[in-house]
Amino acid sequence: KPSLEVRLLVQARLARIIAEEVAGYQTGVIIKGSTVSLTVGTLRDTADKWKIPQQAWKAFRAVAFRSLLFVGERNLISDGGDALLRLNVVEFHQIFSPMLAAMGDGSSMEAWLAATDVLADVELRGGARYGRGKPIFNGTFT
Repeated sequence: KPSLEVRLLVQARLARIIAEEVAGYQTGVIIKGSTVSLTVGTLRDTADKWKIPQQAWKAFRAVAFRSLLFVGERNLISDGGDALLRLNVVEFHQIFSPMLAAMGDGSSMEAWLAATDVLADVELRGGARYGRGKPIFNGTFT
């Protein structure tokens, strides 16, 4: 069973990936009767880029869709992953629990974090250290 810290780090990174690389990239919305279909043309590429395990692909897709619907695309774009991290515990768990279950055990989650650290440093606001309790310098030099 993964530690609470590892689960939180995985969820924080996934929240930022969804906010920064999925939100704003939908290519189509189709409404037929009571069915809404949302197409995000870059979703598969995003999953590949971030090394989402194959067994977690469907969960990633579901979590991304739920995040867009629950928090709103505009909030994700403007506030980044923090828009999701501000949800209460129950709401956040309802959205992200399928992804944690699909990611596997603690060592699989730790391996995924390590494998995406450099990418997170380059591509995500706050870098790979985001959420690890270590301060990140955000001030100015005088």
